[in-house]
Amino acid sequence: MGVVSDRVLRVLPDLVVLLVSLLGQITGTVWLIGWRAAQASRGTKALTAAGGALSMAASLLVFLLRSHRVARHFPGWSIS
Repeated sequence: MGVVSDRVLRVLPDLVVLLVSLLGQITGTVWLIGWRAAQASRGTKALTAAGGALSMAASLLVFLLRSHRVARHFPGWSIS
């Protein structure tokens, strides 16, 4: 049980930063689609949503690459 709590405590600060970052990205994407692009075409809104989703996926991948279980499946250059 002690090993599990040590691992959770080690990852917790990074997880909090990831969650705050994702919340900010979601808020920004919703704001862009709902208010800034109110008169924009449907394609522009879809492109904005796709960009937001891609940004969130990249943030999640970077977070996961810090874990050895995930990082071992990628070449060394992608981790640095």
